[in-house]
Amino acid sequence: MKEEIIRILQSDEPAFIRFELLEALVDYADGEEDVRLMLSILRHDKDPMIRHEVAAQLLRLEQTKPELMYLLKKTILALLKETVVNDESVIVKHEALEAIGYIGEQEELNFLLSYTRDLNEDIRTTSQVAYESLRYRIDNNIGASELSSYLLNPKTEFIDL
Repeated sequence: MKEEIIRILQSDEPAFIRFELLEALVDYADGEEDVRLMLSILRHDKDPMIRHEVAAQLLRLEQTKPELMYLLKKTILALLKETVVNDESVIVKHEALEAIGYIGEQEELNFLLSYTRDLNEDIRTTSQVAYESLRYRIDNNIGASELSSYLLNPKTEFIDL
């Protein structure tokens, strides 16, 4: 099944098909090569909705299978930041910023903070949320997969960022 998903993702099939199958790829992902494929699609696909979905699925992969991301984390973050800087689509930039908030580490805080002053309101507000999420995760030493349950824990005290 995974081989068929990869074949279709690398084809000229309509965007709605490839969009849907990116989510399926995460379900079947079991190695670095799957992450590298996603990075290649993020870098090279012409369709902004596909690039957007890759960033969203990288976030999901970090939440569900962080062990696949571990060795490639610096590469992933570099490409997500490059996407924010260079992609022409606001929706792609939005999703890349959001992914950085979940995948990022201390080094990404200043990058996110710099975009909280962007002229585009969508970029500005997304950057603020991503910055606060990352800051909160760092301050509380929690991973992306733990954030929701941590926030829902009745013993959690919310800190002022």
